[in-house]
Amino acid sequence: MCTADHALVFYNGQAVDLLGGAQAPGLDRRVFDYLHPAPIRHAHARLLATADPDAASDLLCATVADGRTLAARMRLISEGEDHQVRRLAGYVLTLRDVSADLRAHAGREALMDELFDRIRRPAAALQSLMGVLIAEDGPADPQARAQLREAARAEAGHLAQAIHTLHDRHEAMRADWWPLAMIRASDFGAAVQARVAAEGAGDLLPVTAALLLRLEGFEMVALIAHLVRRLGPGRAEKRLEVLEDGAGALIALEWRGAAVAIADLELWLSEPLDVGQAEVTGRRVLSVHATDLWPERLHEGRHRLCLPLREARRIGPDPHPVPRPVPRQVVYDFDLLGRGGESALAETPLDKLTFVVFDTETTGLFPTGGDEIVQIAAVRIVNGRRVAGEVFDTLVNPGRPIPAASTAIHGITEAMVATAPAIAEVGRRFHKFAEGAVLVAHNAPFDLEFLRRKELLIGKNFDNPVLDTVHLSAVVFGAAEGHSLDALTHRLGITIPEEARHTALGDTVATAEAFLRLLPALKARGLTTFGAVLTEVRKHGRLMRDMNA
Repeated sequence: MCTADHALVFYNGQAVDLLGGAQAPGLDRRVFDYLHPAPIRHAHARLLATADPDAASDLLCATVADGRTLAARMRLISEGEDHQVRRLAGYVLTLRDVSADLRAHAGREALMDELFDRIRRPAAALQSLMGVLIAEDGPADPQARAQLREAARAEAGHLAQAIHTLHDRHEAMRADWWPLAMIRASDFGAAVQARVAAEGAGDLLPVTAALLLRLEGFEMVALIAHLVRRLGPGRAEKRLEVLEDGAGALIALEWRGAAVAIADLELWLSEPLDVGQAEVTGRRVLSVHATDLWPERLHEGRHRLCLPLREARRIGPDPHPVPRPVPRQVVYDFDLLGRGGESALAETPLDKLTFVVFDTETTGLFPTGGDEIVQIAAVRIVNGRRVAGEVFDTLVNPGRPIPAASTAIHGITEAMVATAPAIAEVGRRFHKFAEGAVLVAHNAPFDLEFLRRKELLIGKNFDNPVLDTVHLSAVVFGAAEGHSLDALTHRLGITIPEEARHTALGDTVATAEAFLRLLPALKARGLTTFGAVLTEVRKHGRLMRDMNA
């Protein structure tokens, strides 16, 4: 489940498995970190335009991590007692992995295409040449020759008819198998018109019948817009018609001007479409829909491209949605749905921010003297609570020996990090985990110094806003008190297990618990926004330098 800004507010264990990647999903993170955005944006905009609380959109999307193809269904979340869809409404996205099915289907398609290609032409040749061969080599008796000739022609005709019948059945099965959706013709026409306008390809007039079309909306819109762009400005009065055609429909792209050569049309269909996947061409879209595209000449200098769809139906009442059981093992925070666009960071309430609390363990205390990180751990806090399932914890190969004195503190040995990834990889993963969040640490300058000195190697800048629990402790309890992590947790009644102390994850969890208990104390002092807290902590700069410069 996502907000209107495409931030995650709910996901279950099955979604984690489907989305894949080194970094698991996280609340208040954009779904585009895990799925390519174009099909999702298109489906969401189309559903918002319908303003129908019961409408749903089927689409195909691909994962960012490994390119798996997922069949998805999107439904908007209605708001209010009248269940009206509003501009700020989020949506529910259900996902199904069809990658294996697509690969198997592609293999069967290739085999069947080869079969028909190798048989169709010999059969046609047999039918046309049989008469000549029989006339030259057949019996001398004219009647017998005529009978043999007729029998041969009949057999050749049966063979050709059988092949054509099998081909038609194969095409129908292909169209039935592919996960296509039923989409309003008016929505389809409006989507093409909007895309053509956005691409600066001129004006296009959609004229559509009251039909539901069975097609993959996002890719078909991209194909028609691609053809409009290729027609160019020299062909005028372009219009897109969707007509009823028996049990199906005909999509016709019409214009006034020069005709389109078959060679040009084949070239256009072989070009990649602008859908974020290079392998998606116009020819592939036609194959998915078991159809073809051809030019036709009309009257008075007009021409059109014709694309038939096998299945369409007149618009009737929408069926009631089928209730589904609530999945188990879910992570959610529905309060995120109520957020609008955030104001400037300084004016943002603390309870509206997402925090990443982190800690590092190192080979020593001197980042400028060659010491390196050996472990990073972090947890996420969303809407004032720690999300138990969203944890970052990994060892790091420092590329140098770990002194025995350091091992005695954090327990990490050289053998433990021998096969661990280097800071370049871990740093990129941690940067992604912390993206869009406020970083929180105890003695933040120490940990951030190690990370910022590696920014060039990592290829990312750690420029997140920062809060330090040392500063927050001084604000709440006064600068004269002790502000070590042990002193702070003791003061707040937090117990750190002995075996967890001085481990990155143990100290991170303790810091997160301390931070959560400090937030109400800050609020009681009237410090409710990030800017107000930052102004106050800068009064305690002598304790530690501020990392938000």
